[in-house]
Amino acid sequence: MYPERVRRISAMVEEECDKLEYAGSPMFAEYPDPEVIRKIARDVYAELPDPYVDIHLDMEAAPSEPPYVPKGKGCGNCMMRNLIETLICNEFYCRRERYRRCRRRFLPVKKIGTLVIRIIVMAVFFVITIFLVDKFQNRQYKNLAMEMENATLPLVYVDYEGRYINCLHGYTTVVDTTMLRDCITPVTDDKKVTFAVDDKNGYAKTYSYELRSISSDSLIENGDLTSDTEENGYRIFDIDIRMDIKPDTEYMLVFKLDGADGQTVRYYTRIVVNDNYHASELLDFVEQFNASTFDYEANEEGSFIYPYMQAYKGQDDDSLSMGHLNLTSSYKELVWSGVNPVRITSIIPQIKEIDVNYAVIELDYVTMAEKHRWRVRLLFGQGILSCQL
Repeated sequence: MYPERVRRISAMVEEECDKLEYAGSPMFAEYPDPEVIRKIARDVYAELPDPYVDIHLDMEAAPSEPPYVPKGKGCGNCMMRNLIETLICNEFYCRRERYRRCRRRFLPVKKIGTLVIRIIVMAVFFVITIFLVDKFQNRQYKNLAMEMENATLPLVYVDYEGRYINCLHGYTTVVDTTMLRDCITPVTDDKKVTFAVDDKNGYAKTYSYELRSISSDSLIENGDLTSDTEENGYRIFDIDIRMDIKPDTEYMLVFKLDGADGQTVRYYTRIVVNDNYHASELLDFVEQFNASTFDYEANEEGSFIYPYMQAYKGQDDDSLSMGHLNLTSSYKELVWSGVNPVRITSIIPQIKEIDVNYAVIELDYVTMAEKHRWRVRLLFGQGILSCQL
């Protein structure tokens, strides 16, 4: 973009600056020497053809000009000399900036080697420090790993029309029931609830119960319990609710026992009264569906599962792996893909939610094949089957 004459002078300046492109050059000094710039300007000026030579100003030489430069053409007051020095300063600036960028981008090999050595030393020092700290601070500790003791609190089940459902675990402290929605027990209009207690260790001494509102802030009734019946090693307790309770309304039933150590243990389950929930039919369906997943030799179209899979035919299979299956999964996956496992724990259905139009039932058990074990969770809902392994 320079005029033609200035463009040619600029090319001559670039040639002179090319000669200074080396490490330690005065061009890359922190404070460039003005005499170096004047010398380059004089060399360039000396090579200019006569048409380029400008007439100097009729005045004394610049005070900063060395005495060996004569007054006249090319002196410090020469317009052409001033232009050449300006071009040199601009070229110095551009090359110095480029040089700085290159130094930041590409470290010298020597510096790279030093940096690598420092990183290695720091890493070794860090590892040694961790080892020594662990060795000296933890020398007084032995292997603290130990097996957990077997559970001492009894398990309590709801005996619903001859089958055990809703396995309840005990709490040794009072629980905020507004946050507790583990399971729900449907109750028929006779308002009778039966519990089966697995207390093989003889922990419990006395038994009682409380019926509260779902928020637990209101006690509806309570009473002591005795049992003269034993079935399959379980002690059976019948609770006949005396107070009138509203149908289709949830209440919190607390089964309590006092242990030999003086500790009171509480078991919580929600209850709701209604004869039209068809809980027995739902439980039969869930058990039959689960049993059909172990029928490895059954024909797919003749299996119990097949009609329910057809309701989801054509939908995308959103199961991520064998660890999470649903009715969009393939039939082969639902029947264990030929793994042929054996169930090694009992199945206690958990009714999570239930009303006239909707129910959620969960099965939780363990299976084994060869040396592998799987914990299976089957969740049944309205139009939903979810299986997690």
